[in-house]
Amino acid sequence: MQTTFLRILFTLLCLPMCLTAQIDMNAPVPLDPSVRVGTLSNGIKYYIQKNAKPQNRAQLRLALNAGAMQENENQRGLAHFCEHMCFNGTAHFPKNDLVNYLESIGTKFGAHLNAYTSFDETVYMLQVPTEKADFIEKGLLVLQDWAMGVSFENAEIDKERGVVISERRNGLGADSRMFDKTFPIQMKDSRYAERLPIGTLEVLEKFDYETLRSFYKDWYRPDLMAVMAVGDFEVDQMEKNIKATFEQIPAAKNPRLREYYPVPDHKETLVAIATDKEAERNSVEVQFNHSVLEAKTQADVRRDLMLSLISNMINQRFNEIAQAPNAPMTWGWAYFGNMIRTKAAFSANWMMANDDVMGSLEKLLMEIERVKQHGFIAEELILAKKELINNFTSTYENRANKESDRIIRSLVNSYLKNTPFPSEEWKYKFNMNEIEKIQLEELNKLVQEWITNGENEVITVQMQEKAGAKIPTEADIQALIAKVKTQKMPKYRLVLADKPLLAEIPKSGKVLTEKLLKEIGATEITFLNGAKVILKPTDFHNDQVLFSAFSKGGSSLYDIKDENNANNAGAIVAMSGLGPYNQIELGRYLMGKKVSISPYIWEGGERMGGDAGAKDLETTLQMLYLYFTQPKIDKAGFDNFLAEQKMFMGNKNLNPDMVLADTVGAVLANYHPRRLPTQYEDLTKIDTKRALEIYKERFNAGDFTFIFVGKFNVEEVKRWTSMYIGGIPATEKKESFKDLGIPMAKGEIKRTVYKGTEPKSTVKLVFRTENAKNDRQSRLIHNALVQVLNIKLREMIREEKGGTYGVRVSGAINSYPKLYSSINVEFGCDPGRSEELANAAIAVIQKIQKEGVKEEDLKKVKETRRRELETSFKENRYWLNMISNAYEENLSIADLASFETLYQFTENISLENIQRASMQYMNLKDYAKFILLPEKK
Repeated sequence: MQTTFLRILFTLLCLPMCLTAQIDMNAPVPLDPSVRVGTLSNGIKYYIQKNAKPQNRAQLRLALNAGAMQENENQRGLAHFCEHMCFNGTAHFPKNDLVNYLESIGTKFGAHLNAYTSFDETVYMLQVPTEKADFIEKGLLVLQDWAMGVSFENAEIDKERGVVISERRNGLGADSRMFDKTFPIQMKDSRYAERLPIGTLEVLEKFDYETLRSFYKDWYRPDLMAVMAVGDFEVDQMEKNIKATFEQIPAAKNPRLREYYPVPDHKETLVAIATDKEAERNSVEVQFNHSVLEAKTQADVRRDLMLSLISNMINQRFNEIAQAPNAPMTWGWAYFGNMIRTKAAFSANWMMANDDVMGSLEKLLMEIERVKQHGFIAEELILAKKELINNFTSTYENRANKESDRIIRSLVNSYLKNTPFPSEEWKYKFNMNEIEKIQLEELNKLVQEWITNGENEVITVQMQEKAGAKIPTEADIQALIAKVKTQKMPKYRLVLADKPLLAEIPKSGKVLTEKLLKEIGATEITFLNGAKVILKPTDFHNDQVLFSAFSKGGSSLYDIKDENNANNAGAIVAMSGLGPYNQIELGRYLMGKKVSISPYIWEGGERMGGDAGAKDLETTLQMLYLYFTQPKIDKAGFDNFLAEQKMFMGNKNLNPDMVLADTVGAVLANYHPRRLPTQYEDLTKIDTKRALEIYKERFNAGDFTFIFVGKFNVEEVKRWTSMYIGGIPATEKKESFKDLGIPMAKGEIKRTVYKGTEPKSTVKLVFRTENAKNDRQSRLIHNALVQVLNIKLREMIREEKGGTYGVRVSGAINSYPKLYSSINVEFGCDPGRSEELANAAIAVIQKIQKEGVKEEDLKKVKETRRRELETSFKENRYWLNMISNAYEENLSIADLASFETLYQFTENISLENIQRASMQYMNLKDYAKFILLPEKK
């Protein structure tokens, strides 16, 4: 059947353009009739669309068509600073009342309440519930305050200086230093080269209050604004609310001109080279700049479709290069599109597998030259069309379940970038009709236009500066470009994969037991080979099936000499192909299919997980069967594994954050050999024969539980799982992990790590205790404590002291190797304030332990949990995780039965529970404090 489809599609490619009804390509793209668009008398535009996914929620946006490019020289960074000030006091929400109010109705700071500033725009994002009219009205009032009512109190500005400077500080490092060298060349002679949104330290530290207020007054005005609302509400009422709220804003008088700044063209090839001693990896990029792409007519949409096909084919070539022996790069990508408001580009970027910068750049240039000389071939266009057709079909079939936040992004782009927003029906019909008619010749002609002969071309090299590294000069690169352009490249070749994954379909395994899990609407099947399967059908997404499989044991069952063999066996197998295919051939076979599956082994067990489109679930199950019955490790797979690990680990000792993480792991385990950091050199010693032996031992289906959640026919999947899971030869041997006796460091531990040259610090507090319980209520109380700490530490460290951009509190009750609790507090800050802010964090914890928390804080946590449950209860990922957790941790499935059942656990949490948990899980005489500081000079 596969072969027949390919032959038919190949035939279509060779036919003249289809004689279908003529489409006027110069006609504008029709707008989605379900979106209501209007303009208020003051110039504010609005976009409204009803969408009930998720239910009882509305996504609101305020889009400002102004950003860093509108800053004066003494305002560099203040567009972004204005964005921050919108959360620090407005006309209707003084000081921190805005965040407090929104958290009280379940809107989570960061996840549902956020903003961003870029070169040309500033966008504010807010999600609110819709059950009460007051929630929507106040949500719009928040947007109105952002548009015209920010307070800009002097004291609040000074507090926020520390927060914004901390955000800027967090971004410092080798990558930012190299970017600062290369970006001005990529944007040569343009205003973009000197208007990075984060701004300059000098301005951020010294600007006066009126300079900030002046930016807000000049650019926050109705003629540069739009309001978007998408969600579960009535459009007519939302329109009335928007008009009532935003008509109050007066029209701008004598507004400043909103300019658009060009990036000048250049005839010659520009070269940007940046090196850094702390760089962790090397990269090369080739970029061809072009005029900005319009997106108004149907011809523009067809052009974008053609560029998608071209991008897909180039990326597929790059993927195959990365998987070939002695690959010059570990991964690469190609992109066609608008970079900024006034310039588009074709960019090709490679992350290198070695230090041979010139060799890798030469191969990248050769691949681009191969495309320019010969274009593409019919076989790869077949695969690219299959891939896009599958994507179009999947998106269209799931249109009724499209999330509101995805829809509203299109509306924001429509306003800011003047892009159309057609309906899903129109996009599907147009793309499916046009993709059939697109011919190789027109694609090859189009790509010729994008790959120039040096005009507007930029070559960028970023690399590690170290002893023995050969750093190219601009002259070296220019000579290389000239050399490549004189070479005659061989044509690209590929053979379409049309062999079945399985030569023979396995016989169905015998079902031992089958029972209905009525509480959660699932079926549990146990096969004779010992494998257990849970099937949970849903209608949340029309083209998605998620699955997870697990068993206990892992590398804990092996001697330390086999630790790396075991822990990396799954990754190496996954990179070595499957069935009759090597990894490159497998990639070709899977193009056009929505399939993802990956096995891996960790210290406590072995897992397999992935997802599939509804029509590709059987293919996924066939792959699962092969990973259990015919795993293999080939040299190419192992070499690619090492190349990938070298990119991530080869220079990890240069990364301050990695050095800190390695130190934390070693110290907390009293430097046990199993907790010492793995180095790249350790991985080169992996015995692939032994790794495969361990993999086969660990992936014994008789000890596995398989969970499937998504859109499927239960009876059909029962039949498939009986063949591809029940049919796996297996033993009924049941295993568990082994406690390796790794000690948990006790007492007050303090360590300072000196690494890096930038003036930034990281504070990490770690609390661990074996005084934990394994039941759902205890886990929810533990989680509630973590959420309360997130709120209180944010209020103190960020908002009160202005000491950090953000505090991250994480934690869990863990069951491996024994039951214990972990809670981690982490934030970045000025090195000179690290001890002060660490002590402030401890003081917050002490206060909670001594005085407890306020009822309003616990209400925020409960309301957030309730809101999260309302949406996650209708998500496949949530159900997969919860069912997996219940089986793995031996928790009650009945507890998952309904929203009410689950939320009641949270509702039962008391102030006393939180206070008691803070003392139970956070012993201030038994915790570790780590501080990362820059190296001493």
